[in-house]
Amino acid sequence: MGGYVSFIGFNQTPDLDALNRVSWLDRWRLFQAPDVAAWLLEGQSNERTITFFEEIKFGALKLTTAQATLLEKIEAEVKKHEGNKLAFDTYTAKIAIALSAELGQPVAAFAGDDMGTDSAFVFDQGKLVRGQLEIAWNKALSFDAEANAELEWLYPEGVSDEDDEFQINRTLYQILLEEAARFYGSDFLDSMLDSFRDDADKYVLKAEKGEADPPYRSQSDIFRDELGSAPTPETLIAAFDSIVETILDPEFPNAENEDRFKMDELISGTVGYTSKLRFSESSHLKFYADLTTTLGDISGYTKALRPKPDFRKRSINFLRWNQELRGKWRKAKRRAEGKRGWFFR
Repeated sequence: MGGYVSFIGFNQTPDLDALNRVSWLDRWRLFQAPDVAAWLLEGQSNERTITFFEEIKFGALKLTTAQATLLEKIEAEVKKHEGNKLAFDTYTAKIAIALSAELGQPVAAFAGDDMGTDSAFVFDQGKLVRGQLEIAWNKALSFDAEANAELEWLYPEGVSDEDDEFQINRTLYQILLEEAARFYGSDFLDSMLDSFRDDADKYVLKAEKGEADPPYRSQSDIFRDELGSAPTPETLIAAFDSIVETILDPEFPNAENEDRFKMDELISGTVGYTSKLRFSESSHLKFYADLTTTLGDISGYTKALRPKPDFRKRSINFLRWNQELRGKWRKAKRRAEGKRGWFFR
C-alpha cells in the first residue's frame, strides 16, 4: 500500500445502537472484514468502499482524568527516549480509549505510514491493555497496562540508518500488522493492506453516521471551471487582479495568518491554472507563459511571509520586493489591455 493508515479496530461485534448513541462521535463508517471476525471503524468518505485512512470526526470528547493522564504518559515516554514527536497517534488513541469505555469492549487504535509511523494500542473498559510504537528508525517502545515503557532496539547498536542490509527484515506497518494478528486472531490484514484497492469492495459496510465533506477541489481546478481552457488575457487579468492587489497592499504582511494563508492558496491556484494553459490551442501562449512566471514570483512573496512573525527576522527587503512585483503586474495588465495580436503570441 505504501501510504498513511489509521483506523479503529473491534474484535467483537460492536453494539450498533450503542455506537450510534455516542454523542461525540460525529461522522464514521463501520466495516466488517471478509471471512473473519474483525470490524474496522474509519471516517466518512466520498468513496463507498473502505479506505483504511479516512479520519474519524468527533466533537466534544472529554476523557476522564485517568485516561488523559495515561495518554500524556505515553507521549512523555516518547519524548524521554528522544522519539519522533509524531510517532504516537494521539488523535486515534483518544477515540479508541473513549470508545472502549463507552462500549465496554476491547478497542484497538492502529496507525502507520511509509515515513516511520507504526503503532498499535489496545484498550478495554477505558484502560490500556498493551501498546507498541516505533519512535525512530532503530527503536520502538512497548507499553504495559500501566503505560510503563520498555525500549526495544530494532537493529544492533552502532548500525547506521544507511546500512540497508540490516533493514531488510523489517516490513512496512510491522508493529501494526503484528498486533492486528494478535488482536483479531488472524493475519488477514497482511495481504489486505498490500492490495487494499483490489480488496476494498470485499469489506461490508455495517453502519455509518453523518456525511463526508464535499470532494476536495484544488483552486487551480476551480479557476479552470470558471475561466475555461483558453481564456483571453483580459479575462485572466480581470479574474486575478483583486487577488494580486490584495497581496501587494502594503498592509498585507500585517494581516492575520488566516487571511494571508487564504491569499497564498489563491495565488498558488492561479499559478497551477495558468501553467496548464500552455497545452491549450490558443494564440496567447506567450502571454500565458509570462503571466505564469509573474504569478509565480508573487506566490513566492506570499510564501516568504509565512509564518508570521518569523518573516520579520529574515534579511529580505520586502518593500523593494513588493515594488518590483507591482511593476511586473502593471506590465502584465498593460499587455492584456493592448490590442495588437502579435503581443500575445
